Amino acid sequence: MSRKAMQAVARVREVRERDSRLGMGTALAEHRACQDAAAQAQEVLANSAAPEVTSALDFVYQRAVLSAWCHTLSERNQATESARVVAETARAHWRSDHTRLAAVESLIERRDTEHQAELAHREARELDDVAAQLWQFRQTGETR
Repeated sequence: MSRKAMQAVARVREVRERDSRLGMGTALAEHRACQDAAAQAQEVLANSAAPEVTSALDFVYQRAVLSAWCHTLSERNQATESARVVAETARAHWRSDHTRLAAVESLIERRDTEHQAELAHREARELDDVAAQLWQFRQTGETR
């Protein structure tokens, strides 16, 4: 594969890696937001002291309020778990994309190193040829 083609592959991999990194950041932020919301609902429930119930209507009202907060907490815990799964999946995608990008970059770097070594080898061979021609020229010049 040519150098231009490898650089094109690297650019595509860079875009994918950046997109997956941004997606992972969004997923992690969503997970933190869900955790905060669940913690808030947990705090409301924990701070709900047993109020003084003076009538059956107060009792029914307080029970409905606590039941609603319990339901809210349950929903927020489920959302937190879903967000955790999404964040883990996003992290796995980013790792995969990051690894693929690193592989392409490593291949390009290795090819560049090999190309530089080949150029150095060619230059050394040319310098040897020039040195040999110069030596031969001097040898034939001295014999005349």
